[in-house]
Amino acid sequence: PEFVQTTMTIEAQPQGSATIAEIVLLGTIGMTKSSLTTVGDVSSVTFSWTPSPQTGPHDVCFYAEDSNALQSERRCVSIVVGGSITPPAVDETALVPTPGSNPTDYPCDQPLRFSATFDQLVLPPTIDAYITFYDSTNAVYYQLNTKLADGAATPSQSHTYVFDVPANTFQPLGSYS
Repeated sequence: PEFVQTTMTIEAQPQGSATIAEIVLLGTIGMTKSSLTTVGDVSSVTFSWTPSPQTGPHDVCFYAEDSNALQSERRCVSIVVGGSITPPAVDETALVPTPGSNPTDYPCDQPLRFSATFDQLVLPPTIDAYITFYDSTNAVYYQLNTKLADGAATPSQSHTYVFDVPANTFQPLGSYS
């Protein structure tokens, strides 16, 4: 909420014999960061921010750098100030392929393109997140990680998320959900 202080503690643990030298904040105006503290091999900092009057979404990204100058993967969160957070809803009339369509309309020996349209802008996640298909016994049949690839350019915002499933992933006349 507006004028309410938000705090977030970020922890990092080095690999090998390195130590964490710094945790870097890429945030919005007015954010402050505590000094780096280390307990055992876990280092942390606390970010604080009181938005006033900065309503709307604010992306905050961070990464760690170790004593060998190696950087961790950048992670981002979105802090929404004011209003409420409503998860995106799928426009079921715009799903491709259309639910209940004839399986013979989509040959299995070719890549299959899916798309889902939402009621608000969507971006690929920056952490592992999966679209999962289940077979008729409700067992996981196929999972697709939708995480934005490391180093990939962030696509423009859109209401539609499109993804492809490789050829021969699904069986002819199989039942999946």
